[in-house]
Amino acid sequence: MQGPGIKDDRYSHNVLQYLARLSDLGLPETSSRFRQQMHETRALLVKIAFKESLSQDSLGGGRESNLKLVPFLVQMGLYYAKSNSTQSPTSLLNSLQSYVDAPASFPSGSEADDVCYYLTMSLHLFSKADFEKNRLKMFTRVLLLALRRAGAIAKQQQKQAIAAMVTPTVTDKFNEAAQPLLVLFSVVSLLHTDILVPVPSASSATSTPTAAAAPSPTAAASALVEERHALLRDHSSVVIRRVHDLLGRLDDEIFPLELCEEFADVLGLLDEIIALHGSVDGYLQAVFAALV
Repeated sequence: MQGPGIKDDRYSHNVLQYLARLSDLGLPETSSRFRQQMHETRALLVKIAFKESLSQDSLGGGRESNLKLVPFLVQMGLYYAKSNSTQSPTSLLNSLQSYVDAPASFPSGSEADDVCYYLTMSLHLFSKADFEKNRLKMFTRVLLLALRRAGAIAKQQQKQAIAAMVTPTVTDKFNEAAQPLLVLFSVVSLLHTDILVPVPSASSATSTPTAAAAPSPTAAASALVEERHALLRDHSSVVIRRVHDLLGRLDDEIFPLELCEEFADVLGLLDEIIALHGSVDGYLQAVFAALV
């Protein structure tokens, strides 16, 4: 964790020490520390969303302490993005955007880099505005993963399975599989909107913003990585307080939800879905029918 009193070179030294200790524990070397970190952060988000034990592996720690760790796992991912010798922040952003923009497809069971991985990646490379622009596409991919996990579609029975979506048995299986995945989507969404946003300064409250030329995509990606890293470094105590407040929202607004429509409503996606498809049922049918 790099707080305001930790210089960049000291943080770099500490990260290298951390990696050396992992190596001593037998973790194999990897060609992409950024990708490895995405999977590590993804694994923690999955445990939180699926309400899995957070102490089984580490022998300690609860949901609050682990959720407060997430922004600083993001901080380490940002460090790897900045120091990546093979992929620039722009290249990483292009990979993320290519995944989001690709036609929806039914995920195979062997995909290591699933939608949960790319949602984690978005915390490092999407601005709040970028995430809001792309979130319905990612929401759709979450539902496709839930559909696979529900066992509702086999390749040889896709049409029959889609027709059977109206039956209670398939719908119940789908909702059961979708609920924790939609919790994970919600956690990522709230991290974008409530946690990883700039801390207002006293001067910004009184000054009038001036128009500036839009930066190039290359400059924008690098600038976002630097800006987010600076937020987590210079305002770590504010970030921790924000996460504490987020826990209350998760308990009150997110974890009690069960249905896709409820999540869409709470997250502000319902109006967009209805405008495009007329209803949530119409949206789901369109999502599933596109796979046939």
